[in-house]
Amino acid sequence: MARVHFLKKNRTRKPSVFRLGKYTLAPGETRVVTKTHSFRVTSTRTYYPGTQALSLVINGLEGELVDFELIQA
Repeated sequence: MARVHFLKKNRTRKPSVFRLGKYTLAPGETRVVTKTHSFRVTSTRTYYPGTQALSLVINGLEGELVDFELIQA
């Protein structure tokens, strides 16, 4: 799972979870998983410019947050 921590209007973050699939890997085996996400303005979600964050959840454990900057187009 990917957990995207979207910036809210009050400058706090709200995590949203996105499933990337369910995989079983042998020890030492690797797998590349990709996901795209549209930040287009919609009637159901408003995106606020600023520092957002992303983390991966693997085996129920959330990894380190990685920040990224969302700029207004």
